[in-house]
Amino acid sequence: MPRTKALSVKNKNVARAAPAALTDKPKKKRRMKRVKGAIVKLQRSTHNLVSSASMERVIREILQTCGGGTMRITPKAIRALHQAAEPAVIKVLQDADRIARLNGGRAGPMACDFHSAVVVGHPTLLSK
Repeated sequence: MPRTKALSVKNKNVARAAPAALTDKPKKKRRMKRVKGAIVKLQRSTHNLVSSASMERVIREILQTCGGGTMRITPKAIRALHQAAEPAVIKVLQDADRIARLNGGRAGPMACDFHSAVVVGHPTLLSK
């Protein structure tokens, strides 16, 4: 039963329902507990967070632009490149999110935040 608050209107006490913020606290706590659990689960896991198909597409695109023609690459080489590149990609994503929250006050990063993250935090990514 929702809490009620007495409201005095021309010397008459009228009961009204409490604001939604007071009644939704248990739901919010459960939701936050689920989110924190998902974060902990992902932090403990060892699988790749970037999908293999996406990474393979990017690798093939880079090979096409740099190589000029069609080049072959083995699945083992793709897995090795994926494993080596994933920490750098995750770091750029984290930095872009941090820049968006601190400078822009936004919940999610924009293209300018990614550019800033690469330029400021990872200048070696631009030169190589």
